[in-house]
Amino acid sequence: MDNPKINTYRMWEHLNNAQLIRYLLLFVRGWAIVQVLAYFETVLIVFILAATLAFLLNYPVKFVSGFIPRLLAVVVAFLFALLIDYRCVNGNVRISSHFPSTAFIRTGSSIFRLAAPTVENT
Repeated sequence: MDNPKINTYRMWEHLNNAQLIRYLLLFVRGWAIVQVLAYFETVLIVFILAATLAFLLNYPVKFVSGFIPRLLAVVVAFLFALLIDYRCVNGNVRISSHFPSTAFIRTGSSIFRLAAPTVENT
Protein backbone atom coordinates (compact mmCIF):
# COMPACT_ATOMS: atom_id res chain seq x y z
CA MET A 1 0.00 0.00 0.00
CA ASP A 2 1.23 3.51 -0.78
CA ASN A 3 2.51 5.85 1.86
CA PRO A 4 -0.06 8.64 2.66
CA LYS A 5 2.61 11.31 2.24
CA ILE A 6 3.23 10.18 -1.31
CA ASN A 7 -0.52 10.26 -2.11
CA THR A 8 -0.76 13.80 -0.77
CA TYR A 9 2.24 14.78 -2.84
CA ARG A 10 0.62 13.29 -5.93
CA MET A 11 -2.54 15.29 -5.29
CA TRP A 12 -0.57 18.55 -5.20
CA GLU A 13 1.35 17.44 -8.25
CA HIS A 14 -1.86 17.16 -10.31
CA LEU A 15 -3.20 20.59 -9.34
CA ASN A 16 -2.30 23.41 -11.69
CA ASN A 17 -2.82 27.16 -11.45
CA ALA A 18 -6.14 27.09 -13.31
CA GLN A 19 -7.62 24.58 -10.85
CA LEU A 20 -6.33 26.52 -7.84
CA ILE A 21 -7.83 29.76 -9.19
CA ARG A 22 -11.11 27.92 -9.84
CA TYR A 23 -11.24 26.72 -6.21
CA LEU A 24 -10.35 30.17 -4.92
CA LEU A 25 -13.11 31.76 -7.01
CA LEU A 26 -15.57 29.13 -5.78
CA PHE A 27 -14.67 29.99 -2.20
CA VAL A 28 -15.01 33.73 -2.87
CA ARG A 29 -18.40 33.18 -4.52
CA GLY A 30 -19.62 31.22 -1.50
CA TRP A 31 -18.37 33.94 0.83
CA ALA A 32 -20.14 36.63 -1.24
CA ILE A 33 -23.43 34.69 -1.16
CA VAL A 34 -23.19 34.40 2.63
CA GLN A 35 -22.55 38.14 2.91
CA VAL A 36 -25.57 39.01 0.72
CA LEU A 37 -27.80 36.69 2.74
CA ALA A 38 -26.54 38.26 5.97
CA TYR A 39 -27.29 41.74 4.61
CA PHE A 40 -30.90 40.81 3.72
CA GLU A 41 -31.41 38.61 6.80
CA THR A 42 -34.27 40.64 8.29
CA VAL A 43 -36.19 40.88 5.02
CA LEU A 44 -35.77 37.17 4.35
CA ILE A 45 -36.99 36.25 7.83
CA VAL A 46 -40.09 38.44 7.46
CA PHE A 47 -40.96 36.91 4.08
CA ILE A 48 -40.35 33.36 5.28
CA LEU A 49 -42.53 33.86 8.36
CA ALA A 50 -45.27 35.51 6.26
CA ALA A 51 -45.22 32.65 3.77
CA THR A 52 -45.38 30.07 6.57
CA LEU A 53 -48.28 31.89 8.23
CA ALA A 54 -50.14 32.14 4.91
CA PHE A 55 -49.56 28.44 4.26
CA LEU A 56 -50.84 27.43 7.70
CA LEU A 57 -53.86 29.72 7.60
CA ASN A 58 -54.88 28.48 4.15
CA TYR A 59 -56.26 25.21 5.58
CA PRO A 60 -58.78 26.75 7.98
CA VAL A 61 -59.74 29.33 5.33
CA LYS A 62 -60.51 26.55 2.84
CA PHE A 63 -62.59 24.71 5.42
CA VAL A 64 -64.57 27.74 6.60
CA SER A 65 -65.04 29.12 3.06
CA GLY A 66 -67.29 26.14 2.36
CA PHE A 67 -69.84 27.66 4.75
CA ILE A 68 -69.31 31.44 4.40
CA PRO A 69 -67.80 33.75 1.73
CA ARG A 70 -64.02 33.52 1.34
CA LEU A 71 -63.26 37.08 2.45
CA LEU A 72 -65.17 36.54 5.68
CA ALA A 73 -63.44 33.16 6.12
CA VAL A 74 -60.04 34.87 5.81
CA VAL A 75 -61.01 37.43 8.45
CA VAL A 76 -62.35 34.74 10.80
CA ALA A 77 -59.22 32.56 10.42
CA PHE A 78 -56.92 35.55 10.98
CA LEU A 79 -58.82 36.71 14.07
CA PHE A 80 -58.81 33.17 15.44
CA ALA A 81 -55.03 32.98 14.92
CA LEU A 82 -54.62 36.34 16.70
CA LEU A 83 -56.76 35.06 19.59
CA ILE A 84 -54.60 31.96 19.95
CA ASP A 85 -51.42 34.06 19.77
CA TYR A 86 -52.75 36.57 22.32
CA ARG A 87 -53.64 33.82 24.79
CA CYS A 88 -50.23 32.16 24.41
CA VAL A 89 -48.28 35.41 24.80
CA ASN A 90 -50.20 36.58 27.86
CA GLY A 91 -49.65 33.30 29.64
CA ASN A 92 -53.22 32.06 29.74
CA VAL A 93 -52.11 29.00 27.80
CA ARG A 94 -48.81 27.38 28.77
CA ILE A 95 -47.27 25.85 25.64
CA SER A 96 -44.48 24.03 27.39
CA SER A 97 -42.64 24.19 30.66
CA HIS A 98 -39.37 23.26 28.96
CA PHE A 99 -38.70 26.71 27.49
CA PRO A 100 -35.97 28.67 29.25
CA SER A 101 -36.97 31.70 31.27
CA THR A 102 -34.06 33.69 29.82
CA ALA A 103 -33.48 34.48 26.16
CA PHE A 104 -30.52 36.08 24.47
CA ILE A 105 -30.93 38.28 21.41
CA ARG A 106 -27.94 39.07 19.19
CA THR A 107 -28.04 42.33 17.26
CA GLY A 108 -24.87 43.15 15.40
CA SER A 109 -22.07 43.02 17.93
CA SER A 110 -24.28 43.38 21.03
CA ILE A 111 -26.02 40.65 22.99
CA PHE A 112 -29.11 41.51 25.02
CA ARG A 113 -30.45 39.32 27.83
CA LEU A 114 -34.22 39.09 28.15
CA ALA A 115 -35.48 37.61 31.39
CA ALA A 116 -39.03 36.50 32.02
CA PRO A 117 -40.87 38.65 34.56
CA THR A 118 -40.84 37.20 38.03
CA VAL A 119 -43.80 37.18 40.37
CA GLU A 120 -43.00 38.01 43.94
CA ASN A 121 -45.25 36.67 46.65
CA THR A 122 -45.51 39.11 49.55
